[in-house]
Amino acid sequence: MRRSIAVLAGVLGAALLLSACDISIGPGGPPTPRQPEITTKATQDPEAVAANLTVPPNSELLIGVSVPPTLSGAALYIELGANLELGVYDANRSLLASSRSGAFFARGNGGLSPAADLQPQSVDTNIQCRGSCVILPAASHSTVYAIVRNRSGSQVTTPLFAYTDVFQDLNEPSNDRIDTAPFIAINVGLGESGAIETIGDRDYWRISTGGTLLFSAANDAVELRAAVFDAAGQQVSQVFFPGSPIAMNAGEVLGVWALDDRAAASANSRYDLSLY
Repeated sequence: MRRSIAVLAGVLGAALLLSACDISIGPGGPPTPRQPEITTKATQDPEAVAANLTVPPNSELLIGVSVPPTLSGAALYIELGANLELGVYDANRSLLASSRSGAFFARGNGGLSPAADLQPQSVDTNIQCRGSCVILPAASHSTVYAIVRNRSGSQVTTPLFAYTDVFQDLNEPSNDRIDTAPFIAINVGLGESGAIETIGDRDYWRISTGGTLLFSAANDAVELRAAVFDAAGQQVSQVFFPGSPIAMNAGEVLGVWALDDRAAASANSRYDLSLY
């Protein structure tokens, strides 16, 4: 069954990649990339509709999104108002990530797995994507392309949102590395939380007082895991699943990540650390 899912995702991802890279022969010139059917700009308003999309049955649209350098906010959201296949590409038409629902997105074609249909105080707000979405580091992109594919037999209309925002994990980016991991003191009645909002994100927390922590997750959409590391960055524990008690000594570091290069908006990628 797992092999069947992987093959299906690979086929869908290959189709998305080929669609973005389709070329045409310009008059008297070299091949030119496929031109977007729609072009738009990202804004700083999460509620602003970047484009209203009408996708015919068994068809797709290619959308070009420019990201003005004047926008504030470290996170770039490319988000649909419906659950459709979404592939997001960089300016060179290389596939960055894909999604087919608001549950999660993943590197390459990994977000097209049927598992994505599952919907489920350091995190400022629990943000839920309205449909398929991908979150990227805004500073890394001046232009992105999105392919939206409708595999159903009926026409689908959906808004496209393209906007920048802050990461809801307020400890980003200081908790991305072991050597800059923030110290936390978790006491009874108090805890810490984080979120895996971008592909490849790993969060690290340095424990200032020893004890047993409970590692819990909002849901299992992104398949979060955790482990204990020493001051030198060596893993010194087994890998823990959400719901696990984790015994830690003062000065040790807890690392949290998602499997299979997954990530999600904070409502689906949030985790909490509390005294057990």
